[in-house]
Amino acid sequence: MKNTASMKVIIGTVLFLSLSANMALAGVVAGNRAANTVVEKIVNALSAFADLSAPSRDKALDIFNAKLPDIKKQLADIRAERQQLKDMLGKPDYKRADAEKVMAEIRKDVTHLQETGQTMALDIADAITPEERVDLMKKIDVKP
Repeated sequence: MKNTASMKVIIGTVLFLSLSANMALAGVVAGNRAANTVVEKIVNALSAFADLSAPSRDKALDIFNAKLPDIKKQLADIRAERQQLKDMLGKPDYKRADAEKVMAEIRKDVTHLQETGQTMALDIADAITPEERVDLMKKIDVKP
């Protein structure tokens, strides 16, 4: 049986990555109130995952660990592209066309990261029991 605390950290990381990707894509600058809402949602989700049976938590952890190297690479690529854009825009002689190309790459990579997270969520949904999946969805505050 895997450690529940490590499972909470992993699920929290997945949720954080998903939220970060959505925020980056939309260009949202979260205020204090919005940040508190995000933290609250993450805490609620972690609590919900902690209620999974040990075999289901283990399966979810295995799925997450399999995707983690790809997620880390995707995040590193996005960070590098965002830094490139920041550096580019900080120069007095930047070229809009060059910035648009970098922004297009960021959008593409954020979309890929979101797809990775969504696929992982479905993989986890397939790996846990139907009863746990239904219960999990009731506990996680996700607005359509």
